[in-house]
Amino acid sequence: MRKEVKIEVTETPITLISGITFAQTPYWFPMYGYKDLKMDLLVPFRRPQQGEQRPLIIWICGGAFQTMERSAHIPWLINFAKHGFVAASIEYRLSNSSTMSGRLGDVKAAIRYLRAHAEMYGIDPERIIIGGESAGGMLASLAGATCGEMKYEVGAYLEESSQVSAVIDFYGPYTVMKKTKQDSADWDIDEIDLTKMPPVFLAHGTKDEILELSYSEEYDRLLEQNGVETTFYVVEGAGHMGMEFYQKEMFDKIMMFLQKSRMC
Repeated sequence: MRKEVKIEVTETPITLISGITFAQTPYWFPMYGYKDLKMDLLVPFRRPQQGEQRPLIIWICGGAFQTMERSAHIPWLINFAKHGFVAASIEYRLSNSSTMSGRLGDVKAAIRYLRAHAEMYGIDPERIIIGGESAGGMLASLAGATCGEMKYEVGAYLEESSQVSAVIDFYGPYTVMKKTKQDSADWDIDEIDLTKMPPVFLAHGTKDEILELSYSEEYDRLLEQNGVETTFYVVEGAGHMGMEFYQKEMFDKIMMFLQKSRMC
């Protein structure tokens, strides 16, 4: 039986493109082989012939640099795609195969790849946001603070910039890692000029038993002292990786921050 129905379009269809290789990096024994670093991409429907360009958010999973799961945050990143963002979730090498500068180089390689393919994916290269949680939050902050430092630019698409326009850092260990790892072989990042940072969104829970709230409080003070625009939310009762960070209320606060920074 034929039935007629009128359906209002309230959501944009989203395509998941999984397993895009964005870089090849030394892995295991460098003389033997290379590892493909991959990303997953959420792309809202667009009309390429109309030249539509969307802001991009690149998200970095945490895991104490010991482990990571590229697809872990895809369900949450769908929120950004529904609001018109292209959203990428990227891999990076871990502590068994790279130092901190190598992991930072992996993140920057992903930024350059996406900027080089901006037209293909409908990305606005002037509106690229980097974000992450825990170890991923630290890498996001490092990426934001080291624009133009060629020592961390390794691999393909070196003609492209790895500059980002905003940073989102959920309970990242920026200050604690700098203090505790500065004398180790893993911490091979030079002194960082925080005045280069774009606007930063910070969030940390009061019940975080892995990384104390004081680390983000100190980081926020450092950013403010260096003239960086910050938005810092202390989440009452939230632990490390707490569900509170992935609720609509937190997403709405991020969107307010991005709108203020003219990223959307």
